[in-house]
Amino acid sequence: MRTAAPLLLVALLAACGAAPTAAVAPPHGEWISARGAHHPLAGRIWAVADGAWIEPAALVQRLRQAPFVFLGEKHDNPDHHRLQAWIIGELFAGGRHGAVAFEMLDEDDVAPLAALDRPTATDVARAVDWARSGWPPFAIYRPVFEAALAAGARLVAAHPSRDTLRVAMTEGVDGWPATRRARLGLDRPLPPEAQAALRQRIIETHCGHAPAHIIEPMALAQRVKDGWMASRLLQATDDRGSVLVAGGEHTRRDRGVPWALALQDDRPVASVLFAEVTDGQLSPPGDSAHDYVWFTPRLDDLDPCETFREQLERMKAAHAR
Repeated sequence: MRTAAPLLLVALLAACGAAPTAAVAPPHGEWISARGAHHPLAGRIWAVADGAWIEPAALVQRLRQAPFVFLGEKHDNPDHHRLQAWIIGELFAGGRHGAVAFEMLDEDDVAPLAALDRPTATDVARAVDWARSGWPPFAIYRPVFEAALAAGARLVAAHPSRDTLRVAMTEGVDGWPATRRARLGLDRPLPPEAQAALRQRIIETHCGHAPAHIIEPMALAQRVKDGWMASRLLQATDDRGSVLVAGGEHTRRDRGVPWALALQDDRPVASVLFAEVTDGQLSPPGDSAHDYVWFTPRLDDLDPCETFREQLERMKAAHAR
């Protein structure tokens, strides 16, 4: 009985390409996230189109062929940022990519970034007031910025400002100039299935607590973000190509930044999703909105909806006072 479960696991994984029978250490050293560090998928890279596992070196070689590379993360997982840093270092070592754009930097950061001369990662964090930005601690993002700066990359603030998003959500975008709407891909709708999936995703990520009347404005804001990042990426890209560091929802090919970018540019893209393993997950996805899925341990086992519920209760209590 003690051997039955491992043998079953190997058999199930063998049905999905080369069978990973043990966790793989990341190329940058040991994992930081402890949950699932010994999971059979941890450290493995699934090439969706091939239906096969590939090695990190093979992934980098493929990414070097794409002018646009998307690195989709879970924002608070430090291992995702260390893997992003490793990939950026490898890409730039091959002389293939010249700019790194960040979802975490917005249009209000453009001027402070431009004023920096040979900055360190700490200089960047201070210039954009990262500590007050609402993003996870800069310490876990530091490797990504250090890798980009060490490679001599141009840092690009890719995200729209809060004011831009506020206007989009409260007033819509019909009043925006037609050229701007076209540049952001807002002059045409998402495919119906993608739009429905986006709305459902918004409902899920807000654990069913988002008021019905706010779903469409939030979906529009998501599209503005994706279109804006695609536009900024296109502006920043020269013949060496570019990289976007963003959340996994934004790096989806079916409705994220790659979709918006394809409306303006037909050059190849490559999208990598860093995905946390889950208990009971014995095989890679049969399909994916990304080209590659790199599995990592998970940061914690907290229920995000429980955390969200507690936050809502605290907000209601504060409002009642």
